[in-house]
Amino acid sequence: MEKVVENFVEKIKEKYSGKVTIVLFGSRARGDYWPSSDYDFMIFLERVEDKTEEAYEIYKLKRGFSADIIVLSKDELKDKIVEKMLEDKIVIYDGLGLFR
Repeated sequence: MEKVVENFVEKIKEKYSGKVTIVLFGSRARGDYWPSSDYDFMIFLERVEDKTEEAYEIYKLKRGFSADIIVLSKDELKDKIVEKMLEDKIVIYDGLGLFR
């Protein structure tokens, strides 16, 4: 993973005091990406009051690469659409223990 992405992950972990799960999905997780492909992240939090606001706060931490970020509560992991999107995934950090 690129250093700018590693820095981004560290900033997210710090922002949420480790109580976050960060998952890479899409072409970069499947391994069929182009150099110009963006990163697709699902960020799971204990609770989410305002998804738009949380996503905005996380986007502000991102520098130097293109990414799509979806913010969800840990309970939304059970959603069938989310399950389908995460068929090909790389769990980058599992501070909530969702993938143990």
